Amino acid sequence: MKVEKEEEKKVEVDKPEDEKKAEDEKKAEDEKKEEATEIKVQVPKKDEKKEEPKPEFQPIDLKAIDLSGLKDFESTPEFAYSPKSHPLFKVTQTLMKLADCFAFRLRTEHSQEIMDFVSTQYETLFGTDDTVLNSSLHQQKAEAHFKQVTERIQKPVDLGIECARTSVEIMEKLLGKVKDGAVVNNHLLAYRMQTVADGLRDKEENKESEKIFRECQTMVGSIYGEDHPAILAYNSNIITCLSIKMNEKDTPKEEQDQLQKTIVQIIDKNHEIATATFGAESIHLLYHLSSTLSNKFTLGEYKTATQANPMIKQMRLIISKFHGGDPRKLSNQLFFQQQIMYANILEASSASAEMGVNVELKRIVSEIYTFVIAAQV
Repeated sequence: MKVEKEEEKKVEVDKPEDEKKAEDEKKAEDEKKEEATEIKVQVPKKDEKKEEPKPEFQPIDLKAIDLSGLKDFESTPEFAYSPKSHPLFKVTQTLMKLADCFAFRLRTEHSQEIMDFVSTQYETLFGTDDTVLNSSLHQQKAEAHFKQVTERIQKPVDLGIECARTSVEIMEKLLGKVKDGAVVNNHLLAYRMQTVADGLRDKEENKESEKIFRECQTMVGSIYGEDHPAILAYNSNIITCLSIKMNEKDTPKEEQDQLQKTIVQIIDKNHEIATATFGAESIHLLYHLSSTLSNKFTLGEYKTATQANPMIKQMRLIISKFHGGDPRKLSNQLFFQQQIMYANILEASSASAEMGVNVELKRIVSEIYTFVIAAQV
């Protein structure tokens, strides 16, 4: 009896050891699973991309540009023959390109600093401030100021006009134009004057702006003729001036109607010149087709699909041809813009149309929006 009790006790002692062993094995397995899970979580996904911090703006240290070693070059026959052969000239051209980039990034202050530095180097190279290059530089300074203009910030307009006037004065001096003297016809001068007119238009000094734009148009027309593509941009400026005048509240209805007729004539003339110059299927015609459509839509000349369809069809043809004839490849920003405007015009037309026509117009509008969205995706 005593022996049996000892055996029972032994069994009772052995049993917990087996359970403990099983528990240890289970615990070890659980720890392995946890480690595997932790490792899996720590491995980054292939699709995940870390966002790189944007580089901070680094202005050019103009003081670090040491040009003193180039002074001896000015006494060489090569420099005497052509100042533009000077290495300094190449440095200035690179700096001007950088200044232009900074202006587009609205780093206007630094852009102006670079251009002032370049202007000083031009004087070193050519011995005067009155050069075509310096005139061009002041025009670029004006355009850089105009890029800053917003509805709230208008001061850059005055600064831009001042630079643009300096640009014009330099050109007039080079061309020998005397104040209140005879008109001197020169394309570069017209281009500089146009910048002044742009600034005056931004200040809503529309009469003075229109006067200068007309002088530019007459000047270019006198040089190249009224059917030359060089006049297209100047004609477009006149369209803008007349549109502003037409939409002024105090303009009489009869005058508004006459202004609209004149605007349409100029639009059609530009379209005619561009088609004759580039050809009906040229990609270079696309911008002019877009401008014509925009103006016709805005003026209310095109109100239906029948009126707009031929030009829309021509745009599609040009873009398809440019992409190797594939009718599905119509990725072009100008075309998207016109399709959206076209859809808006059709929607406005369908609001007052009869039910049968209304449904058809809505279908066309839906197709246009679907096409544009699908193409953008």
